[in-house]
Amino acid sequence: MSSRETLNSALSEAAAIEHSITCQYLFAAFSLKTHPSEGGVDWVGLERIRGWKAEILAVARQEMAHHGMLCNLLIVTGGAPQFQRPSFPHPVRLCPPHATFDLLPFSGEALSRFADYERVHAPDPAAAGRPGPPTTLGDLYRLIRDALVHIDRSNPKLFIGPAEHQITNRELRIRQGQFDVDLAAATDAASAVALIDRILEHDHHARFVAIQRELDELRRRDPSFEPARPVATNPRVHAPPAALGPATLIRHPLTRAAAELFNAAYAVMVLMLTRLYGRSNETEGEVDGLLRIAFFPLMTAVIRPLGEVLTHMPVGEGAPAPTAGPCFELPPNLQLQPFKRGAWVYLHEALQEIAQMCGALRAGLDESSEPWAAAVRPRVVLLHENLERLAVNFEEHMGLRRDYAQHMLTRMR
Repeated sequence: MSSRETLNSALSEAAAIEHSITCQYLFAAFSLKTHPSEGGVDWVGLERIRGWKAEILAVARQEMAHHGMLCNLLIVTGGAPQFQRPSFPHPVRLCPPHATFDLLPFSGEALSRFADYERVHAPDPAAAGRPGPPTTLGDLYRLIRDALVHIDRSNPKLFIGPAEHQITNRELRIRQGQFDVDLAAATDAASAVALIDRILEHDHHARFVAIQRELDELRRRDPSFEPARPVATNPRVHAPPAALGPATLIRHPLTRAAAELFNAAYAVMVLMLTRLYGRSNETEGEVDGLLRIAFFPLMTAVIRPLGEVLTHMPVGEGAPAPTAGPCFELPPNLQLQPFKRGAWVYLHEALQEIAQMCGALRAGLDESSEPWAAAVRPRVVLLHENLERLAVNFEEHMGLRRDYAQHMLTRMR
């Protein structure tokens, strides 16, 4: 790894892996039960389940931070932030013994897999100096770390990207470590290496092993204990190529509509991140608006609750199980106009569209006589209200309503 191109390629691969791992952790967390009426759990067991969910979500937030730091490194070394990744299931080459990434509900199998992901985060000391390509994610990070130092010595122009376009806790308006997020910027080889070291410091292998032991112990005491809903593996709206592995196509029309809504909201959230990293002449207030008016509400008041709602909705018609879950499917060529006003208008229109999609889902649930539909309807009603409010707030904060009025007056002249 001796050039800017090979370094950026390695950083992009690592970012895509961290992105996919984050999605898998969120999927498992969303599948956990929340009430004894779901069966297989009592109030005592739910206390333990809540603790597991909080731990997994905390790890997922740190994985998001890893992804963010890699995007910072891509920006400062002349690359572009990496948010694109394949839909699940998809092949992966640096997380042995697993050859594919899969969306799995919370289970012993999922926990074992997550522990493996965290284990391969750490570089293998025996691999240092070994010829050939990396075999684990940790080895890739070791090579990236070495390359940052080596390339900087041979190319004094390595760090050519705008440092002010990186995202740190300052831009997020959060304290260091708040919400388990600790994002920093890189400006030279020393600070870039420090970011890689910070990623490698986060070793969650022991946490997942401990959760797995607790799960085994609770099931030993009560064989009927079942903490997760009957969520299908790799639920999808679009059928994948057969060679990629097992996937579950969502066929129930209401569940399919909810999954399409989730995918659309997820894509808008990714586009907002793309704009944050690619911002040009946005003022500090406009960046704050993009984060606080749109991105954070979309993540916390739409993505998470809708992901959980999907785990209550059946995959097919005629049976309440298996249920679906968030698909995390992205369009193959997700792009956003680089010009500020055009990007904002596009994002506003996308927010309006997903609010309309949610309104249609709400109407479909109103007409349904299936018992599960009545159970999820209140959350979908709240989602619809949140999305409509989000679109209006974004339009007002970014001054788009004024722009639209001026545009209409110009056309009328």
